[in-house]
Parts: sequence; structure tokens; C-alpha cells
Amino acid sequence: MRRKKLFKRKYVLSAFITIIIFLLGISFGMIIDNMRIRYVENLNAQQEINFENLQLQSDYIDLLKSENSTNLCPAYQAVIEKAVGDLSDSLAKVEEYSKNNRVNEEDYARIQKKYILDNIRYWFLVRTAKKQCPMNTTTILYFYDSECKICPNQGVILSYFKKIYGNNLLVFPINMDYGKDVPVVLMIERQYNITGYPSIVVEDEAYRSIVGKDELSRILQDEFRRKNEAMRNGTLSS
Repeated sequence: MRRKKLFKRKYVLSAFITIIIFLLGISFGMIIDNMRIRYVENLNAQQEINFENLQLQSDYIDLLKSENSTNLCPAYQAVIEKAVGDLSDSLAKVEEYSKNNRVNEEDYARIQKKYILDNIRYWFLVRTAKKQCPMNTTTILYFYDSECKICPNQGVILSYFKKIYGNNLLVFPINMDYGKDVPVVLMIERQYNITGYPSIVVEDEAYRSIVGKDELSRILQDEFRRKNEAMRNGTLSS
């Protein structure tokens, strides 16, 4: 009899502990989900602020253009310097979210697409600025996707030259796992006849498949030499 009572108590205790663990698991999952929702909501709110800020900057630059202001180029330079920091922050947020073991794919895709749009937006900005002001800056669009086995090699090469040239070389990576759903990216791909990955666009010239270190070194040296000559001659660098 005593054994039966002892067994019953152990059974009830085990069932109670199991229920507690189950409820704790549900509660913990709900807390994580709520934290992720708040994170995405805060990120979206910050993105809206950044977009409004960029729009005001664009309006201000348009005003300076209409007034033929001598402050146009310093204004462009200030915006581009801020853009470099913004892109670094955007990339950090993408990487931070990707480390979450409970990643919501829909939220992650939204963040990835926002990062792509940030890159395209600032690529536009730099291209426009170089038509107005002499700038020793070279831009590279870098197209890749997860199915491309050699794309990481191209990424390493680009990182190598980024360390050499610093902010004079602006690399805008486009993850086509998510970029294929972004219309403006598809327009750019069609413009430069990008049909496979990796592909890069240096200034206005497209290079398909991987571009090795020696070849890219030559390309970049030619670009910076041309820009330096244009700046010495007082002509705009395009």
C-alpha cells in the first residue's frame, strides 16, 4: 500500500514537473517572439526615419543646384560620408538578425531587401554626385547568391581592395536570393546584362563571372588614374 502511495506521489510529481517545463517553454517562446516583433517594429521605424532624412537631403541638394550654390559639393560629400556609416549599420543589423536561432524568414527577407534598397539608393547618390563634383571615388555593384559556389571568393577579393582603398572604393553587395523580388534590381541587371553570379559592375562597366585579384587591381588602378587626371584638369569625374 505504502509503495502504491509512493508511486502515485512520484507520478503526480513527475506530471507536475512536466507541465511546469512545458508551460515555461511556451512562455519563453512567447517572450522570444515578442522580442523579435519589437525588434522588427523598431527597425522598420528607424528605416522610415532614415528614408525621410535621405529625402530631405535630396531636396536640399536640389535646392542648392537651383541656386547654383558653391556649397553643393561639400553637401554631397557630407551625405556620402553619412551613407557609408548607414550602410555599415544596415549590414550589422542584417548580420545580427541572421545569428538569431529563431529567425523568422519573412522578417529576415524584409530586412535583407531593405539592405539591398539602401545599397541601390546610395549607389544612385554617388553616381549623381560624381556628375556634379570632382570625386576620387569608384563604385562597385556586386551581384551574388547562395547557390554560387565561387561567389565567396569574389567577396574576399573585394574585401581585400576595400581595405586598400578605404572610402575611395564603395562596394554595394546585392544578395540575389532576395534581390530577384526587387524590381529596381532587375532593371539594373537587365541594363548591364547580368545573367549569372558572381558579377560586378565597376563604375559603368560590367564584368561577368569572377574577376581575379590581378585583373581587378588593373581595373581599379586605371579608374583611379583616370579620376586623378580629371581632377587635376578640373573636369568632372563620371
